[in-house]
Amino acid sequence: MALMVGFDAYAAMQTIHISDELQAARWFSREELKTLVAADELTLPDPLSISRYLIMRWLHADSTVAEFWHTTA
Repeated sequence: MALMVGFDAYAAMQTIHISDELQAARWFSREELKTLVAADELTLPDPLSISRYLIMRWLHADSTVAEFWHTTA
């Protein structure tokens, strides 16, 4: 049996450091993410994955939710 959990979190804006565990990483605005997905320049995780659920929930949230997944604090 396996259990996977996901959380919304805010992080202080930092430079992303790529390690052996990542091929690439960066911050996206909602509009930028929508544009890249629509143009098939970025592929989202499998529709049944928790990561896809979290991305889609953020992507379609109203404007009162933070625009980026980070803060400047």
